[in-house]
Amino acid sequence: MGFTIEQRSTICHICRGASQRIDNLAEQAVTELAKYEYSSFLVGIKANPDLENCEDELRSKFGIRWGESIRNEYSREIGKKILEGTQKSVDLKRPDILVVVDLVNSNIKLEVNSLFISGRYRKLVRDLPQSRWVCSECRGKGCVKCGWQGKLYPDSIEELITTPFVEAARGLNGKLHAAGREDIDVRTLGSGRPFIAEVKQPILRNINLDELRRIINDRADARSK
Repeated sequence: MGFTIEQRSTICHICRGASQRIDNLAEQAVTELAKYEYSSFLVGIKANPDLENCEDELRSKFGIRWGESIRNEYSREIGKKILEGTQKSVDLKRPDILVVVDLVNSNIKLEVNSLFISGRYRKLVRDLPQSRWVCSECRGKGCVKCGWQGKLYPDSIEELITTPFVEAARGLNGKLHAAGREDIDVRTLGSGRPFIAEVKQPILRNINLDELRRIINDRADARSK
């Protein structure tokens, strides 16, 4: 463009040396990702606002009308290196794991998306709530009223279904999303009620659903006796 740029420092005025840490950040990401079972990922960049301000100043000073932001460049370059190191695929809409790269502190954070399993359940006994019934007295902490359990009923449909899934996927916890609700003193027969079991922050995603169905039914049978 006909400009002569005087080099005053070995540290880039815009990225403040972050470009030199791309390889190290990608290696950190690959190491952390190896702890999980997943099929797809996506890279997100957390940068200092000063970086974008410096970019805007540069465009204004030299009249630059087009150009990609350095944030997008970092995302693509780090993503390429992770792709090479893991041989997994990139999913722009719903990745199994989002890799958040913090350029300010030079570290990696993984945001693991939930695992969802759909099915149907039948409730063959009465006095079994759909979700965990937290004690109104202690709010789940445990007290005399609830027998120090933190809940008014020992089991629930939610716990009977999600607990085996959480155990198998080595997740943080689980949640049941059912198509409607039923009263605690009624049964659910016929073809059953549709549900989706959510396992949050799963380490494993390829789990044996047939085996889990057996475990869930066995535990439910034991509870009803």
